[in-house]
Amino acid sequence: MNRFFTQKSLVILISGLVLTCLMAVLQTINPVFSRFLDFKVQDTMMRSLPTGSISNQVVVVDLDENSLRKYGQWPWPRHRVARLLKELQNLGAVVVSLDILFAEKDRTSPLFLKKQMQQDLDFSLDLKGLPVDLRDYDKILAQALSHGPFVLSYCFSIKGQSNSHPPGPALNLVWRDSEEFSDHASAFFRADNAVSNLAVLQKNVTHSGYMDAFLDTDGVLRGIPMITEYHGKFYPSLALATLLKLMNTNQALISMGELGAEKLILGRLALSLSPKATLLLRFRGGPRSLPYVSAENILTGQVDPSEIKGKIVFVGTSAAGLRDQSSTPLAPGMDGVEIHATCIDNIIQGDFLVRPAWFKGMELVLLLAVGLAGACLLAWAPSLWAFLSAGLISAALWVFSFWLIHEKGLVSAPFMPFITLALVVSLGAGLKNWMEERQLKKRALELFHTQNAMIMSLAALAECHDVETGKHLLRTQAYVGFLADHLKDHPRFKKELTPGVISTMKKMAPLHDAGKVGIPDSILLKPGRLSQEEFKLVKMHTLLGEHVMQVAENELGPNPFLTMARQITGGHHEKYDGSGYPRGLIGDQIPLSARIMAVADVYDALTTNRPYKKAYSHEKAMEIMIAGRGSHFDPDVLDALIRDQEAFRDVARNMADSVEDHQRLMTKLNLK
Repeated sequence: MNRFFTQKSLVILISGLVLTCLMAVLQTINPVFSRFLDFKVQDTMMRSLPTGSISNQVVVVDLDENSLRKYGQWPWPRHRVARLLKELQNLGAVVVSLDILFAEKDRTSPLFLKKQMQQDLDFSLDLKGLPVDLRDYDKILAQALSHGPFVLSYCFSIKGQSNSHPPGPALNLVWRDSEEFSDHASAFFRADNAVSNLAVLQKNVTHSGYMDAFLDTDGVLRGIPMITEYHGKFYPSLALATLLKLMNTNQALISMGELGAEKLILGRLALSLSPKATLLLRFRGGPRSLPYVSAENILTGQVDPSEIKGKIVFVGTSAAGLRDQSSTPLAPGMDGVEIHATCIDNIIQGDFLVRPAWFKGMELVLLLAVGLAGACLLAWAPSLWAFLSAGLISAALWVFSFWLIHEKGLVSAPFMPFITLALVVSLGAGLKNWMEERQLKKRALELFHTQNAMIMSLAALAECHDVETGKHLLRTQAYVGFLADHLKDHPRFKKELTPGVISTMKKMAPLHDAGKVGIPDSILLKPGRLSQEEFKLVKMHTLLGEHVMQVAENELGPNPFLTMARQITGGHHEKYDGSGYPRGLIGDQIPLSARIMAVADVYDALTTNRPYKKAYSHEKAMEIMIAGRGSHFDPDVLDALIRDQEAFRDVARNMADSVEDHQRLMTKLNLK
């Protein structure tokens, strides 16, 4: 494996690619939570758009609270609705579309009342004095509809029964097919049932459209499907039916691409469609962003004719309990009639939004690209550069998406590519940190073992010039550990004896006699008593060892290991009363590590064989050491030995010098 494709880089790259593929599958499946997040991102972009100027060609006539207060509750008698429509026609409205459903007969009609009273009360209502053309209010409305530019609305439903007659005139669609797409019905929403207007009303209009609000899965309305398939035929929305009425046609050309309906063409007007033949709306703001006129003002003649003349009028209601509201990206509740009016206003202004069907494929490719880029960055670039580059890519994603919607009116969904990049980078960074930490731990462990080996080697180098054996190093190291562990909770020492200090002390204990390397073998290996001059030279090993550690510390800088080794080598022969060497330090002037080492070293010297003496028993050794309490040894340190003397006895017994150790010792001394 070459330097470029290391194990670490391959693990990061492959993990990133696997995660990217999983995110691509998720993008393809498009679960509810993914769509929800995409919608919220799109809403944020939509809210950032300027609302644009209204066309002033669309107005809403509102059956509001004032109208109901003056003329009574809804539903009004159909003759009053007919009067309202005639007034709008007389004021010069070019098209009047009703966002109102007349599915049942008018129960206030005299003919209906006569029949009802006869049935319920056995009373015959005399209508002889009432003109025939005023006896049926539905016919009055039908007559008004037949003489004006009116468009009715109906609604589709998934459940329930349909009327026996068609909901309205079906579209006469001319298809411009792509070779790859010929299944017309699948390109549109499909309805199972319809609730229509009374046949007497429906047959008197040339155009009608469905009023349904098609909400996205999160309950927000962002657009209107312009065409819906019902029982094999295709029907227009109320907005599209209004346009067709304005253009005096019922024919439209639909251009089909590989992924469905792409354009709806009405004469010279071409509308780019989003999936399912939806027109995405650019809302002008919150509720009542478009002009509203009260129906009361129309009926009482208190309206400026310029508010209606030459305009497209939508009639609906905002009255409490009657209004049909939907949430939009800009407002929690907007009247259904204003949504239809907004659709027409968008078409007139030409500023509606579009999400082409092929955007989904583009976003999938983008997801794969940014996922691959993120994996490669983490695999081969330094972490800082990888994060900076990923940040730039993320920023570019958002900037590009906002540019598309602001400059081109195109709605993208950058969330999944963005979250893929974030997850891939996070995974790669986590893997990189984990592998680097693992490598560092491995190196630290190797360094730890190397350090221990070097310490023991240096200590053994000193011991090879001495009459002591290698087990002396291990025993004294164990004794130091016992003492330090017992003293760590003592009030005098608990601040100083932290776990790190204790570990360092145990590790450095074998170096206590490192300075003996500088003492001649003829003195160290002398089997008999040393002369005063020779003993002076032996005592120099404390200063020699201390000097070696000091030089190393000066070269390498402050180091807790070297500091501890310097204190132990230079002070373990000091005595608590100041009678020790090399400096005659008293009490706490002696480093704690040296005071602990002194107890461990003397105990081991007393309980092991030396050429000039035999080993003392544990009891005898303890007697001698207790006699030195407060003079030779720190009383508290010696008390720790007394409390834990059984552990010392066990170490002395289990790690005693063997026959082989004794033979090696004799060889050192050239004795048989």
